[in-house]
Amino acid sequence: MSNKLRKKSGLYDIPTDVKYEAFLPLHQLWKGYMNMLLADSAHGTTAMMRLLKADYHGAVFSVVRSKCPTYVGITGIVIKETENMFYIVTEQDEAKVVPKRNNVFMFETREGERFTLFGNQFCTRSGERVAKKFKDKPTVDM
Repeated sequence: MSNKLRKKSGLYDIPTDVKYEAFLPLHQLWKGYMNMLLADSAHGTTAMMRLLKADYHGAVFSVVRSKCPTYVGITGIVIKETENMFYIVTEQDEAKVVPKRNNVFMFETREGERFTLFGNQFCTRSGERVAKKFKDKPTVDM
């Protein structure tokens, strides 16, 4: 089946009647994945490089800063990630589409460690991010 047919058939569409509780097992799997990923690395450059290439399906993301104030405060489980968007299910059973560009996200890993993710520097597909070499870029505050 070609990509065009998959899109036309609605294979990539997110249903509107999503339930937050249905994605809690995915979040538990993601927490185990993060514990394995960060098991031997401290909170340093090794951990940061691993987090840059990690998969975030199942992570609980919060929008902490945005150019658009309506996105600030959205918290939920990431159910889909594209090159420019995160699809998030909130605790109110709503599917939200949040752009990566001009947004700052926060998520927690093991034992409550909090990490900040700048969406402008993260606008790549999750599969392409694994092979990409990241360079230090200065961060411009919004």
